[in-house]
Amino acid sequence: MITSRKKRPLDRSSATLRDATLIVVASEGSITEKVYFDHFGDTRVQVKTLPSFGGRSSPEHVLSNLKKFSSEYDLGEGDELWLVIDVDRWTLASLRTVCAACVQDKINIAVSNPCFELWLCLHLEGELPDFKDTEQLTRLLRAELGSFNKNKYDAEKLVRNVRTAIKRAKSLDRKQAARWPDRPGSHVYKLVTSIVKKYR
Repeated sequence: MITSRKKRPLDRSSATLRDATLIVVASEGSITEKVYFDHFGDTRVQVKTLPSFGGRSSPEHVLSNLKKFSSEYDLGEGDELWLVIDVDRWTLASLRTVCAACVQDKINIAVSNPCFELWLCLHLEGELPDFKDTEQLTRLLRAELGSFNKNKYDAEKLVRNVRTAIKRAKSLDRKQAARWPDRPGSHVYKLVTSIVKKYR
């Protein structure tokens, strides 16, 4: 463990071990990702989501948010930093620049194409249609969950099928070494796989 006078950002309200692994997720969205990732974690691993607020959701701002957190807190050798962003609103130049910076700083990347909602749809049972855009994905989630908006949805129901989502995402991922999917898909499965493995 790295020693310093910085505080270790663990949730003390949940009987967490001092040396629990911390996974820090900096997200493009302000709430959707946090609602989902709040359903992960136990005494061995904690997931802390850093949402984006005030319209500062570009990949550059998300990365800056993550670096700021990392500089302010005591992170251990087994802790992980993850950047969770989408491709639907950003230029390829922006994505390339940010992903290159992440590789240089040993920050993990979980990019969804076109958006995080695709990752959520991969949890659903039954055959999935071709993924076209965010609106289509939102309609599908709404139909399957009864209701869905970015601020409130039944993430617990989705998380129950997380292993199905991981399997489906892997099957969509033709180039696993690529920094983001070049067609509809989501690398969030890499992040969630890392979380789930640490439960054991």
